[in-house]
Amino acid sequence: MEQTRFFLFTQLFNLWRSVRVGDARTWENERDLQTVVEDIIDDFPSMKLEEVALCFKAIRKGEVNIYGRLDTPTLLTAIRDYEDKHTVTYRENHHRAEVQARALQYAGHGRGMSVRDALAAVVSEMPRQKKTIADMGGSINLTEQELLEIDNPKAHCADE
Repeated sequence: MEQTRFFLFTQLFNLWRSVRVGDARTWENERDLQTVVEDIIDDFPSMKLEEVALCFKAIRKGEVNIYGRLDTPTLLTAIRDYEDKHTVTYRENHHRAEVQARALQYAGHGRGMSVRDALAAVVSEMPRQKKTIADMGGSINLTEQELLEIDNPKAHCADE
């Protein structure tokens, strides 16, 4: 973890030294930069170091807007925007390519399947992220009797 902090600190320090925003800087010393590094680690635990470095490079090149400020909230917003625009799309494309490659491999193992059928088979074998009804923004209102019927469907079918 110390290597991660050192890498991010070095990248942030280079960004801080190379981007001129007048008197709008709020970081004054290394301790301030170390705090920002901790914020980046906390807010972006799944983002790769290379992705953060590419975001900083894009900021230096003016490709990511920091609105004339270089402070912690602005930087975290810029990283979040960069992640939404670039890394999420990259991961989705990478996942799609991986699924297609597995489907081609699946079809090519003498199973006599079309690529479309193999793709469907691969997708059906992949673990699905489980979500609760509340996670999906819904709710269910059931009576106690309805819950019992769900819990023991055979008893309910026998009554009919």
